[in-house]
Amino acid sequence: MTARTYLPVWLLSASLLGSLSSPATASYFGLGVGSAQYDIRPLLGTERVEEGAPFTLFVGNRGRNLGFELGLSGSQFDWKNYGGQASHHVSSAVFAGIAYTPMNPIVSLYGKLGLNFWSTTVDYLGSEYNGDDGVSPALGAGMDIAFAPSISFRFEYLYTLDVGDGVDKGNISMFTASGVFYFGR
Repeated sequence: MTARTYLPVWLLSASLLGSLSSPATASYFGLGVGSAQYDIRPLLGTERVEEGAPFTLFVGNRGRNLGFELGLSGSQFDWKNYGGQASHHVSSAVFAGIAYTPMNPIVSLYGKLGLNFWSTTVDYLGSEYNGDDGVSPALGAGMDIAFAPSISFRFEYLYTLDVGDGVDKGNISMFTASGVFYFGR
């Protein structure tokens, strides 16, 4: 995805963050790393699973029970049985609504539903080509653990559907661990 693709999503997020900030809400940003699987269904042949190590950067706004978030992630998925000679690069911008269920003053569970704006490139035997880009559903769930009023740690599972490379399509399952920094709390 190019910067021009991300710009409208960032502008929308910034305006929503500004309009929703109130004493009852808190804005936040975070960074995370994880593990992911790209379950791709080739046009011809059998299904294959590729593994990657994504990074994430996200901003959001949270009330007690509801919020929204924009998360950017990127990962390289190496094709199995190609000896490191082929890989997919996937970039995503997920804009999602979030519903929180506080379990106690420290732990909250949450669910996430949104849209994934994605783009892929493919490296094959030393040549790189543009894959595809598109918009598809994303859903997830996680746990937020507060360590201080402005710092928390979270574990999340995110499932994005129908990410393609121009020929094949598949779904990505991503587990991440993230540090979250709140301001306005």
